[in-house]
Amino acid sequence: MDRIITLLLWVLLIANAVALIVTLIDLWPDNPLKEYSFLLGISFITLGGLARQVNKRKSESQLKH
Repeated sequence: MDRIITLLLWVLLIANAVALIVTLIDLWPDNPLKEYSFLLGISFITLGGLARQVNKRKSESQLKH
C-alpha cells in the first residue's frame, strides 16, 4: 500500500511540474492554464514537500528494519 501511495504522489508531482512548465513557457497564446499559474506553483511546492517527507520517512523506516 505504501508503494502505491508513493507512486501516486510522484505521478501527481510530475504531472504538476509538466503543467507548471507549460504554463510558464507560454507556448500557446490562449493558454487556459495561464490563469492558474499561481495555484500550480503553490501546489507544486506543497506536493514536492509532501513527497520529500514521505520519501524521508520511508527511508528511515527501511533503516530501522
